[in-house]
This record gives sequence, C-alpha cells and structure tokens, in this order.
Amino acid sequence: MTSYLHKGCGITSFMLERQKRELATANPHTFKIATPPGPVEQSHENGLAQYNYNKLFESIIQQKKDDRSYRYFRNINRLAKDFPFAHSDAEEKKVDVWCTNDYVSLEHLLIL
Repeated sequence: MTSYLHKGCGITSFMLERQKRELATANPHTFKIATPPGPVEQSHENGLAQYNYNKLFESIIQQKKDDRSYRYFRNINRLAKDFPFAHSDAEEKKVDVWCTNDYVSLEHLLIL
C-alpha cells in the first residue's frame, strides 16, 4: 500500500503502516451499524424501496437538540486591548478565540 512517493515521508509511511495494522486486526462486530429511524417506504412511482432521508435528518437534529449540542454558541466577551483573548463568566480565566466570522479582519481599525 505504501507508494514510492510516500516512502520518503516518515509521517505518511508511519500512518499508512498503522492503518494497515489496524485494518488487519479490526473486529467487524465492534462497529456500530447505521439503522434507519423508521421503516423504509415504498415509492409509488417505480415500486423500488426508498430511504426516508427527511426523517433521518429530523431525528438526528432532534437528538442534537436534546443533548444540547445543536447550534450551541458560547457566550464570551472579547477583550479589545488583549486581542485575540476573551473571557466568559469568570473574568480571570481567559480563552483564545481561534475561530471567528471576521474573515477579512474588518474588526481591526488599522486595516479600515
């Protein structure tokens, strides 16, 4: 599986060898099998079975809402004088803000 191009790269060849070992020793009975949230419905047009993707997506979104991981936005206050840091409830604990919607750095007044 290791190609000529990957033999010179230590990390790539290491990862490929590790993947080969894991696949060789994998137990297929430990993998979770995806099951539809409801019965597969028959199509009236051609008689072929069709999967109800809308029901699947609705159940997955509802599950994420139930465990409170759907569109969860953490309330943080950015520190203008201490960029890129912010703080949440406890002002003494700072966090780094690594992800933002400010793709073109419009919040930096020096650029404007």
